[in-house]
Parts: sequence; C-alpha cells; structure tokens
Amino acid sequence: MIAKLDIAALLRDFAALLKKYLGPLVIRGLGAVAMLAMNVLVARQLPADQAGIFLWSVAVLMLASVVVRVGTDNSVLKLASIAFSEGKDDQLYRQQWFSLFLVGTVSLFVSINAVAVVWLVPFFSEDKRWALTYMLAAIVPFSLLFLQTRFLIAARKSSLGIFFSTSAPFIGFILLIFLFPFEDAATAAAAFLAASLISLTLALGIFPPGNRPGFPAKADRRDMLLMSRHFWLAAVFSEMIIWVSQILAVIWCSPDELAWLALGQRLASIVSLPLIAVKSVISPQLASAMSQRDFGGLARGLRESSLIGLVIAAPLFVFIVAMPDVLIRMTVGEAYLPAVDLVLICAIGQLVNVSAGISGGMLAMTGNEKLLRNIIVCSGILCVLLSIILIPVYAAVGAALAFSITMVIQNVAMYLFSRQFIRTCMKEIRHE
Repeated sequence: MIAKLDIAALLRDFAALLKKYLGPLVIRGLGAVAMLAMNVLVARQLPADQAGIFLWSVAVLMLASVVVRVGTDNSVLKLASIAFSEGKDDQLYRQQWFSLFLVGTVSLFVSINAVAVVWLVPFFSEDKRWALTYMLAAIVPFSLLFLQTRFLIAARKSSLGIFFSTSAPFIGFILLIFLFPFEDAATAAAAFLAASLISLTLALGIFPPGNRPGFPAKADRRDMLLMSRHFWLAAVFSEMIIWVSQILAVIWCSPDELAWLALGQRLASIVSLPLIAVKSVISPQLASAMSQRDFGGLARGLRESSLIGLVIAAPLFVFIVAMPDVLIRMTVGEAYLPAVDLVLICAIGQLVNVSAGISGGMLAMTGNEKLLRNIIVCSGILCVLLSIILIPVYAAVGAALAFSITMVIQNVAMYLFSRQFIRTCMKEIRHE
C-alpha cells in the first residue's frame, strides 16, 4: 500500500509539473519544428553547396547576435523580472528603452563594419559575400527581437517570449519559401532578413516600451552594465560552443559537409527541446526566490527542471539513437545520410545538457555571474581547441565531437556548482 501511495503521489506531482510547463513546452516544440523545417526546406530546395553556405551564414548570425547584445538580455531578464514582480512598471520600461537603444546602436555599428569587411577581404566567394551581407544586416532586427523577448518573459508572458525567440523568424522564413521559391543562398538570406524585421515589429507591438521614453538613473545603468559584462562573456562563449565548430569547419570541410554538420546538430537539438521552455518559466521565479532568500525554492527549481526535461528528452533521445537514418530520410532525404554519425554524436551532448536542467540559469539568477562566466569561457576555449585539433583530422565528425565533448563537460560543471551553492546557502540559513 505504501509503495502504491508513493507512486500515486509521484504521478500527481509529475502531472502538476507537466501542467505548469505545458504551454511553454508546446511553444518550444513549435520553435524546434520551425527551425528544423527551415533546415529541411532549405536542404530540399537548394543544391547541397548552397544549402551549406546558407546554414553556415545562419551560424555566423547566431554568434554575432549574441556579441552585439552585450549581455543585456540576461541582465534585463533578471532586473525586469524583479521590477515586474514588485509592480515597478516605470523602472521596467526605462530598462526596456535603454537596453533596446544600446543593443540597436551596437548591432548597427557591427553590422555595417562586418559587411564592409566581407566585401574588402578576398577570402569570400561571390555567393558567400551576398549571403553574408543579408545575414549580417539581419543582426540588427534579430538581436533586438531576442532582447524584446526577455521583457515578454519577465512580464510573465513566457509563451509569447518563447514563440518570438524560437519560432517567429523561422515561421516567417518558411512562409516566404512557399511564396517566393529560392534559387541560391543569397536569396534565402534576404528572406531571413525580412522575416526577422516582421517578427521584431510584431513583438514590439505586443509589449511596447511605454509611451514615455527615458533611461534608468546613471547608477542603475552602471549596475546593469556591470552585471551585463559577466553575462556577455558567458553568452558569447556559450554561443561559441554551439556554433564555432560549424564556423571553423568552413576552413577544412566542403560545402556538402557543412550542410551535413548543420543538419546533424539541428536534428540532435530536438533532444534539448524542453530546456528553453523550462528555463523561461523558472528563470523569473529564481530571481524572485533569490531576492527573498528562498533557497528551498531554488532547490525545487533545479529538481523540477531536471525531472521534466529528462522525462521529455529521454524518448526523443532513444528515437534518434535507434533510428537516425529513418529520421534523416523522413526529413531531408537520402542525400544527407552521411549525417547519421553526426546526429548521434551531437545527441549525446544535448542529452547531458537537458539532464543538467537550469543549472546555468540558476547561477545567472542567483548572483553567481562570475562563476557562470568562468565555466562557460573555459568551455568555449575548450571547444575552439578541440575544433582546431579534431576537424582537420576527422572533418565534420571532428566538429561534432568538439561540440558534444564540450557540452558534457560544461553542463556537468554547472550542475555540480549549482548544487553546491544551494547546499552552502541552506547550511548558512540553519546556523543563523
């Protein structure tokens, strides 16, 4: 009887967790499907070499957009979550105006100069130049869009925030594919620029930054930027782990291999589908719990995120490992079967990523920005070194190995440090 009661209680607890995260999980699933569909449609519509150039340019955009956000996306998520929970709307809107202005200025400057470099440096072929030009121009709207989603999440509009950060540009791109068939990577990149502009306009329309423009006080701006400095380094190197192996692969791999690698990483990312949804729900709660010194709430958040993530990710991982060739045939066709090994290798790293739950987000929301920065910076450097060592020898397989090994080491470290932080804080509370 006791065992039955325990099982029943466990099932009830899980049902409650699933209900709590159902909306964000569904939206995150839509985002995963949309990004995968973008990769699939590009792979089917364009020749493999053009598909490889386009997907490579997407990797450049993703990394560049993190650089130009200068860490404000994480700092405003923390500060805006606290401001919203305390009912300080004026403070929330001032943070929104300031961060959008700052990121807009930085991203425009970087975009213009990067385009100039692309056309001045003889390294790039003509098709890569045009694809990069459009994709670098997309840095401005794409970066502002992602920043705007942090305010949606902080204002407890998690599902909308996830939709615009993970789905909207890709859905818009897919619609443009059907309306205007693409012939090369440059046309596809131009369509992505248009989709990003449309998505940004809609996101700003849903949660505009107030009708009284203004910036936070000088001291508040300084504190926000100091916090953003740590988040920026962590975000840049975190994004490097995802994209740097693809970016460096262009030196040693053919365009076809670039396409296989991009597809392999994207298919494997299905395993991490629940993670962003869980982060979006729990991150604002962590910031509030930390401000109230509710360390029990922090511990529950870490356990919940690991449990719900693993329960959903495990079947996805088993399916990918058991039938990777079937998955590839179903999506992009026989021509991409060489990506089978790449999918399997990357899926292992993604499973460990989900298993660690929101340990990275917990460090970010609890004042451990420096520790998080150090872990991710070391991981990013490791990924670069592994890429340089492994890609020349094993080509695309080496890039996948560099990515997966780094993901495992990084997430194990973040999880262990998160648990240690919670235990230390709870011990201090007991001794007070």
